[in-house]
Amino acid sequence: MIESWQAARLIICEKSMIASSSVVSLLSLLVLACSPVQETDGNRERSQNVIVEKAVASLIDSIQIPAEEAGVIQKFGVREGDLNEAGQVIARLDSDVHEIQVAVSRAELEAAELAASNDADIEYAEKSTELARKTLERALQANERAEKAVSQTELERLQLEYERGSLSREQARMNQAIARAQTQVKRAELDAARLRLDRREIRSPLSGIVVERLAQQGEWIDAGRQVVRVVRMDRLRLK
Repeated sequence: MIESWQAARLIICEKSMIASSSVVSLLSLLVLACSPVQETDGNRERSQNVIVEKAVASLIDSIQIPAEEAGVIQKFGVREGDLNEAGQVIARLDSDVHEIQVAVSRAELEAAELAASNDADIEYAEKSTELARKTLERALQANERAEKAVSQTELERLQLEYERGSLSREQARMNQAIARAQTQVKRAELDAARLRLDRREIRSPLSGIVVERLAQQGEWIDAGRQVVRVVRMDRLRLK
């Protein structure tokens, strides 16, 4: 009698190192897979196994992860043979200068925000203008009551003070608008500094196994230099 199921066997060949190129490759996988087939014998059905032998599995996804910026590798977050998740930090570059840049950009943004929200200059200019207007009106009224009570020279000076106050009010408003625009610039600079700091962390774009580290801790690397090789084990191609 044929047994209902026959145990499947999976033989995984060990990975080997290619010394000439220092690239780790995974050898083929030998798979023995079973699938049930139904046979009809009169009114009875019997299960029979079909055995597929010597199916070679190869990896679909394999990637060498580069550094986005130049720097010294400060620390590795993984070792060869470790499983890693997509987005996981696999290495960190030195980042002291970049952290300072973020702090400076944050302080500059705070200063710009304070300047943008400060309307003291506008208020002072408005009050000065109002005072100059009232002073000029009183001088004109005095001349209406008594001819030449206020000299023409004094009237011209008061008129100039009033116009100066109006211009200073407009200038204060313009300065505040510039400060608000500067706030947007400083916010963008802070975002850029944070992005540069974030790029000091080298992250894996996929989940898989770290099969090789292509650089050493403490080593200087250029932007674009491959740091580790990761292969994805949940997707295989059978031949």
